[in-house]
Amino acid sequence: MMIHRLGAVLKRRVPLWNSCVPVWSAAAAAIVVMGVAAGQAVGPVLAGDVTGTANVTAQQAIVVTNKSTVTLGNPTDKGLVVVSDNGASFTAALEQHIGDGHQRLNLNIKNNSNATSSIVLQLKVPQGIDLAANSANTWVLKEALLDISSDKTSQTMLLSLAGSTDADLQLSMESKDDAAPGSYTVSGTLVQISG
Repeated sequence: MMIHRLGAVLKRRVPLWNSCVPVWSAAAAAIVVMGVAAGQAVGPVLAGDVTGTANVTAQQAIVVTNKSTVTLGNPTDKGLVVVSDNGASFTAALEQHIGDGHQRLNLNIKNNSNATSSIVLQLKVPQGIDLAANSANTWVLKEALLDISSDKTSQTMLLSLAGSTDADLQLSMESKDDAAPGSYTVSGTLVQISG
């Protein structure tokens, strides 16, 4: 009885566009359309190659991790140090009275790699400022003044830092006795050359 009813249902005709077709053919057409549609949905996703580029940026291992200024002289003198977001450069703004004692900029430099690295510290120093470099860790500073520009506003220092260590670098800055009153800014960039 059940098979007889199923056969009667499948023989029924349903309207499709401008004609009538048996239910079984409409159902078969729907299954084929669903299969084709499913194939189209999956096909474009899986077809072809993965293209394009994914950039990887490797930043240097030597970075400034901490900084501070210490005024030795007039205690009202102030200093401000700003380090770049990648830790590879810094800018120091100084306030001093002419004739004051020096102001010390302390930079904590860290080597994030496991290898000993050499670093070139390039400093831009205004003409009205005397600058000297020192390190509590004597092995860090290889050459205090590797190069001084002819106008004496650019200094280059060579440093070395063992892997996975940090060290303090001290830059002592003092206004010259004949410096004109004004604003002075010292900036520096660390460039890793090995390691």
